[in-house]
Amino acid sequence: MDACDPVGTDLASVQARADRDAETVRTFLGRQGFTPTEIAVRGLGVSQWYDSQRGSMNITIRQRFQARTTDVAKMERPFAAQAEMIRAGVALDGNGGGLPYSFTRRNDVKPAMIAEATKAAREAADQFAAGSGTSVGGIRTATQGLFTITGRDGDPGPGTDTPNQKVRVVTTVEFRLDD
Repeated sequence: MDACDPVGTDLASVQARADRDAETVRTFLGRQGFTPTEIAVRGLGVSQWYDSQRGSMNITIRQRFQARTTDVAKMERPFAAQAEMIRAGVALDGNGGGLPYSFTRRNDVKPAMIAEATKAAREAADQFAAGSGTSVGGIRTATQGLFTITGRDGDPGPGTDTPNQKVRVVTTVEFRLDD
């Protein structure tokens, strides 16, 4: 979420406006259930340019805030209520308006996914072997390939704009064949 573009010709007054906007953002997120430790400033930029029509130097301050939580519903509430901050006078720049979601439990699901992939590989090998009159022995080699996280409906990830994400692992398993 970007609180942006307090613009003026005096740095002190623009900074004061940026500070008020930052407090409005923090208060808003606090009312939505976020603690101060879940809210962080993730960038601050100051731009200056000369406005030839007005004959003055202009200053803009842009601040980027990040609110992090593992509670999807908690995050969606303030996102849906952003207009409240706009009504309070805070200019927002959503850079496309999406709410990014990141899958953070890869290591928690990875062992079960590899086990499931190995089981599926064994079933496929059994099918091939049955058709050729052989049986499948033990694993000769196994490698884990690409591990991807995408939006459930094919949006590229990580950090897709949907909380419904698909996690996929590619494994290559080579079995011995017994006569």
